[in-house]
Amino acid sequence: MQSSVKRPRSPGINKTQDPALAKTLRGHNDQVNSVAIAPNFKQLVSGSDDCSVLVWNLKGGQEVRPFKFLGHKGPILGVSFSPNGSLIASCSKDETVRLWNNSVEGSSVLLRGHTGGVRSVSFSADGRLLLTASDDKTVKVWSVADKRFQFGLTGHTNWVRTARFSPDARLIASGADDKLVRLWDVDGRRELHVFDDHSSGIRAVRFHPDGSLLASGAGDSKIKIWDVRSKRLIQHYDAHAGAVNDLAFHPSGHYLLSVGADAKSKIWDLRQGRLAYTLYGHEGNSLACGFSFQGDYFATGGADHTVMLWRTNFEDTGKEHLEDRRPQTSTGGRKQMTSATGRAMTGTVPPKKTPVVQKEGTGQRPEEMTFSPQRFNPAPEERRRSNSREETGPKPKTAYDFLFSEKESSLKKIHDASDTVNLRDLENTAPLAGTKGLPIELTRTLDRIVGQLDIMNKTLQVFEMRIANNEEQISYLHSLVSRDLGASHAPPFGERRDDHLDEEVFPNDF
Repeated sequence: MQSSVKRPRSPGINKTQDPALAKTLRGHNDQVNSVAIAPNFKQLVSGSDDCSVLVWNLKGGQEVRPFKFLGHKGPILGVSFSPNGSLIASCSKDETVRLWNNSVEGSSVLLRGHTGGVRSVSFSADGRLLLTASDDKTVKVWSVADKRFQFGLTGHTNWVRTARFSPDARLIASGADDKLVRLWDVDGRRELHVFDDHSSGIRAVRFHPDGSLLASGAGDSKIKIWDVRSKRLIQHYDAHAGAVNDLAFHPSGHYLLSVGADAKSKIWDLRQGRLAYTLYGHEGNSLACGFSFQGDYFATGGADHTVMLWRTNFEDTGKEHLEDRRPQTSTGGRKQMTSATGRAMTGTVPPKKTPVVQKEGTGQRPEEMTFSPQRFNPAPEERRRSNSREETGPKPKTAYDFLFSEKESSLKKIHDASDTVNLRDLENTAPLAGTKGLPIELTRTLDRIVGQLDIMNKTLQVFEMRIANNEEQISYLHSLVSRDLGASHAPPFGERRDDHLDEEVFPNDF
């Protein structure tokens, strides 16, 4: 496979290309539960129900022969590369964790400590700590240097399926079958917060590359994104037709990859709050996904025993983005992403079922949370077609835009999306009455509270209007029932007469 030519920095998606299948890797004899790409992009590791860990050489030709690491006595549920790529961690249903030397010999060190199957394993960003989550309802932290257990976190009441460090390793997020996402303080070894918005077991939790957001996917088919600092839900997507099995942030933080039980892989544009692409490739459950360090490739694994390596069309790589986010090099301007229109294309190495990439139009949006007072109710997700029209006109400003644009809207003028101010100039913004002389951070907090109270007030007004409207409809139906049944000595309104009449008077969708 030839290496792609590096393009100059350009914001957003390359509209002349679609994500394309680069390779299909076949070697497992059962479903692939976890995948990870090495930081140097020379290797890919995958773990499967066939109890093997396969390490693939990505720099070879189309015929890729993997190294097979054997040692686990149960299905492999998680794999991960260390930040320097010298170690590979794997966890299994056999209740153990193994640290493999990334070499031809594939020697390993066995870590025991859990009393149930271990479903998740990952390294901290500095490579010093290892994090595991288990069916024994615990999360454990290990030292990589001496291969020893450090401490455990307890609080979940069911199997813990996923856990991840924040980029600075100060926080841990975990998700379990108890439908809860828990946020932990590493230094204090205590629980900080519980997110209880999901209605089914949690399958994946991931921190945004800059650590300020937390995303979760669950069996209820939903993706939810929270602000870690304020603990508020800022984006919500009705993502898949089945469970959301895995998530991965693009290194730039602008996109989120999800795979689900509906056999689809989806790429979400977080700045615009919409679905950008739907990828069809795996036959059956799509179970695992992960981006490369540079963000120009991503891998998916499925129940069809295959691993698929895809080439992205994102022109803002993670490395460039993170350098641009540093204060000393910030340009102060926010790059806007262009919208995409639809067409389908096939991958270069088709499996039994030819992979298809469906580019999503911008005419319809997934459910999203916004700061705009004109959008109190999240719009339901609708099925998009590849030939949907592009949306013209301004798009609502989402909470993600508010949090991460380098030019943010003034908190006092949040209703005017065009009135923006650079964060470095906020000290020159007129404060609220009575806040003169207060510290700028306190003034910002007060401004935010005032803005949120205004939104809550308008939301209550909408609810009152809806209640009044429902009362009018009930009164109207009551009059119809009284008129139609009065001559036949009908029972009082609300009492059941027979099944047929009950269905007509009280339809399920009322």
